[in-house]
Formats: sequence, C-alpha cells, structure tokens
Amino acid sequence: MRRAILCAALLAACLAARARQDQGKDKDKPKRAEPTGDFVTKALESSFAEIDLGRLAAKQGSTAEVRKLAQQLLDDHKRLSKELSELVSKKELELPTHSDAEHDRLARRMAAMKGAPFDRSYLESRAGDQMEVVGMFERQARDGKDDDVKAWAKKKLPDLRANLRAVRALRDRIEGPDRPTDKDKKDR
Repeated sequence: MRRAILCAALLAACLAARARQDQGKDKDKPKRAEPTGDFVTKALESSFAEIDLGRLAAKQGSTAEVRKLAQQLLDDHKRLSKELSELVSKKELELPTHSDAEHDRLARRMAAMKGAPFDRSYLESRAGDQMEVVGMFERQARDGKDDDVKAWAKKKLPDLRANLRAVRALRDRIEGPDRPTDKDKKDR
C-alpha cells in the first residue's frame, strides 16, 4: 500500500514538473498571428485610440514637440484606419467604429491632466501601445492567413516602426537619461 502511494506521489510530481516545463517552452515560442478578423478589429481599435489620444495631445500637449508628434500619429492612423477599412470592406467582417473600453478610460483620465504630467503619460502610453501594435503587425505580416491583409500589414510595418522610434526618442528626451528603459521593465 505504501509503495503504491509513494509511486502515485512520484508520478504526480513528475507530471507536475513536466507541465511546468511545457509552460516555460510556450514563453519562448513566437506568438502566432491572430485570425484575420481579430487582427482587423484590434488594428482598427488601436488606430481609433491613437486618433482620439492624438487629438487630445495636439490640444493639451505642453510642448510643441508633443503636439507635433501627436498630430503626426493622428494623421498616420487616420490613413491607416481608412486603408484597412477599404481593404476589408468586401471581406464581410464586422468592423469597429471606435477604440476599445480600455483606451476610452485612458482618454478620459488623460483629459483631466495638464502640463508635463500629461506629456509624460501620453508618451509612455503611446510607447507601450505602439510596441504592441508593431508586434501584432509583425505577426500578421509573417503568419497571416489572408494574403491581402498580410501584404498590407507588411507594407505598414516601416511606418509603424518609425512612429515607435519617434515616440521613444521624444519620451526619452523629455524623461531624461535616468528613466528605466522598456527592456528594464520587461526584465522585472
């Protein structure tokens, strides 16, 4: 009886260790592209958020640099959302008409901010969102199932990467050299 219990416990421990090992492997695997409909929805919602926050920052940014960058992102994402909507209009997908709830809450919170705190919050949120968007577009360009959407995502990547670099550069200039980097945050 003891031997059976000991064997069962040993087997359970081995299975648990194997499960943890398998979970660790999933973190190292590259993420797969979302299905086309999910990608389109997320891309449009993020563009609508960029447009909403860009309008806000173009008015409330405390520096000309922040207002100029906000206007650039606003213009870029207006074009991006128009192009994507036209591309998929014949694909019978339900398209969102505004940003997601999380970005709506962010916009309301930021609307109450002024000056340097607004600029820092705007740039930090844009850096994080732009990084996520670039990753999503990279996955779609690499693994997407719809050839038209896949090619379009690949075509948009250089512009999105340039936007991410511009946001990070301005954020770093405003925050100063002592701020933690995105890599530092990821390592924590």
